[in-house]
Amino acid sequence: MTKMVKCPHCNGRGMIGYIVKGKNGNACFDFECDYCKGRCWVSKKRAEKYEKEKAEKENKKAEETD
Repeated sequence: MTKMVKCPHCNGRGMIGYIVKGKNGNACFDFECDYCKGRCWVSKKRAEKYEKEKAEKENKKAEETD
């Protein structure tokens, strides 16, 4: 049986969002998480793959700034 864990992309919320600041106040935009498709949970194997890809991407970015 596959163990399910919180989505590492949205931290188990199922939504990804951002805030846009404007002259009349702030606007919040929420979108369904691309990784878990709003389900909040993914398999442990898939979460580990996501973390590995994220670490590789961050390492590559750090090497480019050096």
